[in-house]
Amino acid sequence: MTYPALANGYSYDHSSGAIGIYHWGAQVEVGTIPTSYIPTPSTASVTRNGDAPIISGTQFNSFYNGAAGTFYSETVLDYTVSSASYPGVFTLGDGTLNNRLGYGYTPSGAVFMSGRSYTSAYAGADPIANSYVVTSKTTTKIALAIAPYDWYGCAGGNTGTSITSTNMPNCTQLSLGSYDNNMLRGWIKKFVYYPKRLSNAEVQEMTL
Repeated sequence: MTYPALANGYSYDHSSGAIGIYHWGAQVEVGTIPTSYIPTPSTASVTRNGDAPIISGTQFNSFYNGAAGTFYSETVLDYTVSSASYPGVFTLGDGTLNNRLGYGYTPSGAVFMSGRSYTSAYAGADPIANSYVVTSKTTTKIALAIAPYDWYGCAGGNTGTSITSTNMPNCTQLSLGSYDNNMLRGWIKKFVYYPKRLSNAEVQEMTL
């Protein structure tokens, strides 16, 4: 698109009503992926906060199956920023540390899958599985299938890891882009939930 500049240096002259285009809101960002507009009241640089959507209440209850399920994601990890935490892809839980499950990345870029269930029938620890290491700024496919004492996680098409020590947590919400409030250093390209436990073979095939 091209348009002529006016003598006063603007592309639209309010005083004369000359034909042109008046535009604003331009922003310059570091990186190869553009984001949405960040309202900035001054010329100072600003930092975009990480997105942290949470699904709860009737919206969560309308799709979640507390007996079994499978989670699948395609994420891009940006590890040019170092972190001592464990940035997560998602957390399914009740907002406490007692009932939760999810997966994400270790500070070195390995994939971890973790869960805890404190119910009347079982008090479990945090099983961590799948030491598959990702490459920064590339898409990683991860899947986790869960049922009572029958978990299976896989990443990158590698042979996954089974977990038989953890029951189904009592969950009331789904948080995307974090695990235990550790924000993802990257982007979620795709996130899918199946309200049933897919087979181990299906889970591994999904991540190829």
